[in-house]
Amino acid sequence: MYEKRLKAYKAVGYTVTRPSGEQEAQADLRFAAIERVAVHAAIAFEEARGCKIESVESDTRGFDLISRQAVSDISRGSIETRFIEVKGRAAVGEIALAANEYKPAQRLAEDYWLYVVFNCASHPQITTIQNPARFDWEPLSKIDCYRIKAEAILKRN
Repeated sequence: MYEKRLKAYKAVGYTVTRPSGEQEAQADLRFAAIERVAVHAAIAFEEARGCKIESVESDTRGFDLISRQAVSDISRGSIETRFIEVKGRAAVGEIALAANEYKPAQRLAEDYWLYVVFNCASHPQITTIQNPARFDWEPLSKIDCYRIKAEAILKRN
């Protein structure tokens, strides 16, 4: 009986349930710890390449690190610069770029790199992707606000 009634409903969206209070604070701390591991792995990777690293994580530029080839390593006559966005996951999982990360990826193209660090909770494994904007990213949207027309309000009263 209930199954027949449910068939008449049409799904129009979904919700995401987030933990609240102390659970949310703990989740945020775990996320921050994973991100720190990922950034440290990316910095170590770049230093092993002989590059100088500048952290711009708090500048909201759309990437976390700027990596420049060390002056002593210049053989092509120019300094290679990488604008690096770092994404870390405790295990292996989906990656998303925020709009403020995706737009610089499009603009900087070959100079923009995405460093994905999987397994941050155990044995971090880094995958580097040059020009990630070339991939077929699935756009995600979020609801910022709701609106209703005056006529609808007036009809209800």
